[in-house]
Amino acid sequence: GGYASVQTSLGCQFACEFCCIQAPFGDAKPRMRYWSPENVANQIDELVNVYNITNIKIPDEMFCFNRAHVRAICELLIKKNVAQHLNIWAYARVDTVKDEDMLALMRRAGFRWLGMGVESGSKHVRDGVDKGRFGNEEIIAAVRRVQAGGICVGANYIFGLPDDTPESCEQTLALACELNTEYANFYCAMAYPGSALHRTAQQKGWRLPED
Repeated sequence: GGYASVQTSLGCQFACEFCCIQAPFGDAKPRMRYWSPENVANQIDELVNVYNITNIKIPDEMFCFNRAHVRAICELLIKKNVAQHLNIWAYARVDTVKDEDMLALMRRAGFRWLGMGVESGSKHVRDGVDKGRFGNEEIIAAVRRVQAGGICVGANYIFGLPDDTPESCEQTLALACELNTEYANFYCAMAYPGSALHRTAQQKGWRLPED
C-alpha cells in the first residue's frame, strides 16, 4: 500500500541530445552524486515499517549505472527484511543492464520495474542524439534479459527526433510491437531549453514553443 519517491543519486553520466539534465551544470563534465546506500535503505525501511508504504519510485535519471551503489542498496533491503514487501520502479539504459547477477539481486530486493529509453527503432536516428552506441539486437537482448530476471520493462520511445522520417517512425513502431514490453510511453520529441536539441533548433531556425 501507499506510494513514495526516494532519490538515491543526482545527475547523469550521459548527455543525450534531447535531455536537459545537464543544463544546471553548464559546460562541466557530466557527473553523479550519491546518497549513501545506508541512507537510502533506512528511508525505505521507515516507509515500509512506519508508514506501510511499499510502492517506491526511484526517480534517479540513471539508477542502474554504479553497480556498487545498486548492489549495496539491494543487499541492505534484503538484510533489513523489507524486500519481500516492495514494488520498486527505477530507470536503466540498454547498456547498463548486462549483469544478470545484478538483475537477479535487484529482483530479490523488490525491484519489479525498470524504465528503459529505447527512443527510436532506427540506429541512424539514435546516432543523431547520442543513443546509437547499440543496435536493435542489443536493445532486444537487454529487454529480454531484464524480463528473464523477473523484472517488468517500461519502454520509452520518441517520435520526431531530428533525423526521423516517416520510414524511421515506422521502424520505431515496429520495434515497439516486437518488444511488446509490459508498459510503454510514446513521446513527441521536445527541444527542452538547456538541451543540445534546443541549441540545434535555435541555430537552424526551427520553430520552438517560445517563438
